[in-house]
Amino acid sequence: MNRDVHVSSELEVEEAGLVTKNVSGIIDAAIVLALFLIVAFSLPVDVLTKLQRSIADVVYILVFLVIYRFLSFIIFNGTVGMRIMRIQILNENLEKISLKEKICASFFILINGVSFYKKD
Repeated sequence: MNRDVHVSSELEVEEAGLVTKNVSGIIDAAIVLALFLIVAFSLPVDVLTKLQRSIADVVYILVFLVIYRFLSFIIFNGTVGMRIMRIQILNENLEKISLKEKICASFFILINGVSFYKKD
């Protein structure tokens, strides 16, 4: 499978620092929590009651997080937090990640061969 864009091997990239990655994650978590609360308060009371009886709220928040990350990676090649903190996710060859890697990155925060790098 061909990658969308290849990063030149002459281009020097610097891995993003821990603080930058964590702030990006906190921004994304705040967005997911806000979306969850908006949806939860928009639902009718009887639907919300049935949902709360079947699964814990934490599971719904995790599902929102996966959906948010998946759509962000597919549509924008990164999350809002990553854009604000000016970092990008690249594979071990310093290329934009493939569809398979995007799907894995949606479910797992840390995956082998994929890391966060500062944008120029």
